[in-house]
Amino acid sequence: MVFTNSRFVYGSIEYNPMDEGHDFNCLSIYGIHKLAGEKYYRFYHDSQGLDTVSVRLTNPYGPRQQMKHSKYGIVNWFIRLALEGKPLTVFGEGLQKRDYIFVEDVAEGILNVALANGTAGQVYNLGTGVGTPFIDMVHLVAQNIPGAEVQYLSWPQERYFVETGDFIADISKLREATDWTPRTSLPEGIEKTIAFYRQHREKYW
Repeated sequence: MVFTNSRFVYGSIEYNPMDEGHDFNCLSIYGIHKLAGEKYYRFYHDSQGLDTVSVRLTNPYGPRQQMKHSKYGIVNWFIRLALEGKPLTVFGEGLQKRDYIFVEDVAEGILNVALANGTAGQVYNLGTGVGTPFIDMVHLVAQNIPGAEVQYLSWPQERYFVETGDFIADISKLREATDWTPRTSLPEGIEKTIAFYRQHREKYW
C-alpha cells in the first residue's frame, strides 16, 4: 500500500536539497493531515506487518488533473488561466524555486517503490531533484500559449501560510532503492500538458 504524501509536511525549509530527515514544520492543516496519514501507514506496518510505504511528492503536474480551482496544482492552474486568456499572477519577483514533477514520472516512481524489495515501512521523497524558479515555470506556460499575460503583485498578508521558500527534494534515497529516475523535463512536460487540455478541457473544468 502506497501513501501519496506531500512536500507540505516539511513546511518552512531549512536546507536544500532537502532529504527525508528534515524536520516537520507544517504550516497548514493540509500538511498536518498528510503527516498524520503517513504516521498511520507506518504504525500499521510496524504493528500489523502491512507492506506500506509513503512517498512525499513535490509539485506534480500534467494531464488528467481536475482544474476546477487553484488548489489542485499551480502549473495546471496557470495553464487553465492562460488558455482562458486570464493573467498569470506572480507574487513578488517569483524567484522561489520549486521541484516540479510530471505525472508520468510520478506514476513510474510509485510503481517502482511499490515493487522494489526492502521499501516497506520506508518514506521517500518523490520529485526530480531539480529546482526551477517559479517565474521560469510561469514563462514556460506563457510561451506555449499565445497572448498569455504575466502580472506581478505584492505578497498577500497571509504569505506565512502560502510561501515556504525554496524547495528542492533530495531523491537519492529513492534512486538507491529502485534505480528510478525522472525522465520528463519541465519544458517537455508543460508542452504535453497544454496539448492534452487543448483537446480535453471541457472534461476537466
